Amino acid sequence: ERNIAGIGHETPDTDAAAVGNSDVGMIGENYILDQGRLNVELLKNLDQLPATGAIIFITYPNIKDGVGFTSRVFAIAQK
Repeated sequence: ERNIAGIGHETPDTDAAAVGNSDVGMIGENYILDQGRLNVELLKNLDQLPATGAIIFITYPNIKDGVGFTSRVFAIAQK
């Protein structure tokens, strides 16, 4: 409904380690990626953002056939 561009989180994976190591695999992560959305891991300071209203920018290199890379992420929010 919100037409998100992607998700971001502090943890190293979208799914809990127990789920990722199971026979079903990474359900949450695969769902996001299958929708053509970004999955940004290992973010920090998310607790400093408001629950709604922040604009988050994610910059990254365009790497042909790449599966992972570092990115620069920053947010703009009103106090």
